[in-house]
Amino acid sequence: MGELLGKAWRGWLEFEGANKLTALFLLSLFLFWILKLGERDHRRLFRYGSVMGIVCICPITAAILLLYQTKYYDYQWIWILVPFTAMIACGGVLLLDRLWKESAIAGWRKGIFLAGVLALVLLCGGGTVSKWDVRDLREEREKAARTLEAISEGQEAICLWAPEEILEHARSLDGSLTLVYGRNMWQEHLNAFSYDAYTPEQRNLYVWMSLAEETGRLDVEVEGVETAGETPPEGTVIKGEDAVRDALALGVNRILLPGCMEEDAIEELERVLQCTAEKIEEYYLFRLDPAASQSR
Repeated sequence: MGELLGKAWRGWLEFEGANKLTALFLLSLFLFWILKLGERDHRRLFRYGSVMGIVCICPITAAILLLYQTKYYDYQWIWILVPFTAMIACGGVLLLDRLWKESAIAGWRKGIFLAGVLALVLLCGGGTVSKWDVRDLREEREKAARTLEAISEGQEAICLWAPEEILEHARSLDGSLTLVYGRNMWQEHLNAFSYDAYTPEQRNLYVWMSLAEETGRLDVEVEGVETAGETPPEGTVIKGEDAVRDALALGVNRILLPGCMEEDAIEELERVLQCTAEKIEEYYLFRLDPAASQSR
């Protein structure tokens, strides 16, 4: 429950920081009740929106909603229960209607005021959260397709261990591939309806590959990498040789390493794997003989 409460609170902070329309929503609620705007139908809308807004903001009730909707959805999706945009628009119209009827402001000044309100609404929608951005994946998929095509040459049954940006597209580009782990290793919501869990060895492989891509070193110290499960403790050193042997034990016969790997690291792995690395795109590829892998 503590994990859900923390997720709910962090989700609210991210949602509130993503755009300032949240402030307009709360302001419309405040002005509606303080100024007693609208009529009966409007009050029904704002009564519902007020209750559901509090439910979505309060960590305890938000955690209950997160539990109900399962891990497949993130925090922001619970806000579909709130008529967010409709309430902002309705509140703004009711406020302007009150000002138009009761204010003695000249007509041209009312026009300026209205233009200012519209500008304020437009400016309040400028922020965003990077993880909610829609990425253009065409170039990334094209690179992954070229890399996978080169990997698949001369081998029918392939079990691949590669960096995240390759594994993310691998199965959609080539359904015959077997992966040592899939996207649900780093995209937790994909595990919402799954009862299977990765082994510690598989999680170590993902952590090692992620950190090797950052550092280029063979032995890496765990720092700032999360998986859909129990991640090795911060400060733990994962040795590259151990990671490679774990991969072989899991049936891997193609290892694709980042192109930033140090030369000494590649030479050491060539000695351990008893094969020569090939340069493909930005990566180093080790083609392993399954029979020979069992003897290592």
